[in-house]
Amino acid sequence: MALNKLSTLYLRSQWLQCANRQLLSTQVKHAAKKKSKLRAFGIASGVIASIPIAMYLVADDPKKRRIRLTIEGIGRFLRSLKIGLTISVDYWISLRFLEEDSEEYDSILKKIHQRAAQRILDGCLKNGGLYIKLGQGLVSLNHILPKEYLNTLKVLQDKCLTRKPEEISKLFLEEFGALPKELFESFDEEPIAAASLAQVFKAKTKTGEDVAVKVQYIDLQDRFKGDIATVELLLDLIAFMHPKFGLKWVIQDLKGTLAKELDFINEGRNGEQCAKDLSHLSYVYVPKIHWDLTTVRVLTAEFIDGVKISETDELKKLGLDLKDVDKKLVECFAEQIFHTGFVHADPHPGNILVRKAANKKAELVLLDHGLYEELPSQVRKMLCSLWKSIVLNDHKGMRKYSAQLGVPEI
Repeated sequence: MALNKLSTLYLRSQWLQCANRQLLSTQVKHAAKKKSKLRAFGIASGVIASIPIAMYLVADDPKKRRIRLTIEGIGRFLRSLKIGLTISVDYWISLRFLEEDSEEYDSILKKIHQRAAQRILDGCLKNGGLYIKLGQGLVSLNHILPKEYLNTLKVLQDKCLTRKPEEISKLFLEEFGALPKELFESFDEEPIAAASLAQVFKAKTKTGEDVAVKVQYIDLQDRFKGDIATVELLLDLIAFMHPKFGLKWVIQDLKGTLAKELDFINEGRNGEQCAKDLSHLSYVYVPKIHWDLTTVRVLTAEFIDGVKISETDELKKLGLDLKDVDKKLVECFAEQIFHTGFVHADPHPGNILVRKAANKKAELVLLDHGLYEELPSQVRKMLCSLWKSIVLNDHKGMRKYSAQLGVPEI
């Protein structure tokens, strides 16, 4: 009996030991399989994560730039979204319990305008690129925007982008497949002028002609659609939160003008059309385009020495009659507005130079033909009638033709 019990206990202990060994073996196998799966998952994750890095490393410069711009675009979008939401919430919270006709409302509204304008300025400066140009476009709406916006954002008019010198070489390689020094006899690397979209360099062609080479900032074309879409989204958001402040039409207008200004071939053609239209005015000159050295992002034109039309002291030093300059300026643009209908839409002093012609009198040189406005014949006729009414002090005529031009009250 005792022997049977001992046998049973022995068998049980052997069975438990065997079961434990089997369980331990199973656990070890499971752990090994789990570790193997984790190792495989880690390797796969590493491979997948390394693919974009490898693609970036083997990509050419234009593709690398687009990848960087995509990543940076996310940052610009989030920054712009934060600014747009902050401005919208500021207007909503600060004004929600105030009467619109009260003095307190007007006083607080001015402060909100100032805060909003400062936030927009900071955003434009940090985002750079087309945001600078868009900010400059807002300043031109001085008949719509509050003065707080205009006074704050006007600093953008003198703001130019800072770029590395090697960017010019990369752009020329993309556009021409050659470096500037290979295309020109000489090329000054220091720009003689810079603006929000491009820099201008002085160079000499292989045939010995002095030229001005306008070179677009290399990433503007790639950034255009993304940045415009971001601004449109923000304006939609603002219009939803503040129905009275629907300004999406502003970006629609600016989008059209920016697209034209980013196409330097279009600018060259505009210049040639302007020269043709004003060819009968002997005192107007438009620099000739070198089409073999011009692309969408590079414009090469005849280099002209001249004085800005606003620098009256320098004009006097040249011995030019200011009344003659004024008369020629008015006649030049009157010809475009009232006759040809093809009107230079950016005639600031930097785009109108004056030089002494062979007859010792003033000659106007028109630059920067990226932006033109085309006036239909009917509009030109109404403008002629309005101008005639103003000269004759005909108030009835002024009201009539102003209304026809979309200005019912003057």
